[in-house]
Amino acid sequence: MKTEEEKIAEQIIEEISKAEPYVIFDWNEQEDKVMKDIIIPKLKTYHRQKMEEVCKWNYDEECDFYNTECDEAYCLIDGDLKDNKHNYCPFCGKKISLLTQEEI
Repeated sequence: MKTEEEKIAEQIIEEISKAEPYVIFDWNEQEDKVMKDIIIPKLKTYHRQKMEEVCKWNYDEECDFYNTECDEAYCLIDGDLKDNKHNYCPFCGKKISLLTQEEI
């Protein structure tokens, strides 16, 4: 059986998923408490976990592009990842971990 707070959390998540960007909700105090006590901490935990995940990339010198762990190919016109300030994979959003030749 779900608690009242869990029911409210589900309703809030449902409202947010349907909303247009920048919609301001008129929540009551109980809904505000659920956001602060349940939803926001869960989102912070989820975000921290995502920030710790990495996408392993390796550079193919022969073809001049990067192979990504998420099965994509990425090419830079000039410079390397560091020169172009690429820290996160544009495909999966995980932090890039560039493999060395020994790791490949």
